[in-house]
Amino acid sequence: MVGAIIQRLTEEGEADDRDGALSFISLAGSIIGSLRRYYDSTANETAKALDTVPPSLQQKAADAIAKGLTKCESPIEQALLPWLVTQDYQFFRYSPTVLFAGEHCLYVPRTLAIVPQLPIGRYRVDFALAASLGGAIRFVIVECDGKEFHDGVDNTFRDAERDATIMKNERVLAIVRIPGVEIMRDAQAAAKIAARAVLDAWAKK
Repeated sequence: MVGAIIQRLTEEGEADDRDGALSFISLAGSIIGSLRRYYDSTANETAKALDTVPPSLQQKAADAIAKGLTKCESPIEQALLPWLVTQDYQFFRYSPTVLFAGEHCLYVPRTLAIVPQLPIGRYRVDFALAASLGGAIRFVIVECDGKEFHDGVDNTFRDAERDATIMKNERVLAIVRIPGVEIMRDAQAAAKIAARAVLDAWAKK
């Protein structure tokens, strides 16, 4: 997004002086409108997700979502996060929690925590769904596949190599990839895909 803005600003800068002021005002208005729609969309997903949480846990869920959004690197991650936090995960007691890398000491056993941008080896994953049932904390990885970086044969091979490397980590139980278009169409349904992956992975333990 920033790259596109810079490119457009450069193009506008090359326009003649007579049109420059009007063009810049138009560009600024377009950017503000895009940002407003972007943040409105995130706020809307958060509000809808919080409506599914028991009233006694809504503030805790809201705090967890706000914390996690600071780490999200794309609109599709920001759309999915509220639903991951408010999702009900079978086998685990519901306690809406977002942890950052290095905060494993804050994990509560037999619950599930969302860890955005967790480093695993030489990679960082979009989300790690971290949980434990009496042993070490293990992860189900959720990757949000935006079209720009995941379409095409080359990207498919790159993703497969990345997944194979990540799966060599004994604490990783599974990886689920969710297309960005599905997340933007229905983030709640996308989170249910992640929850099913958690159920399947832990059922095999």
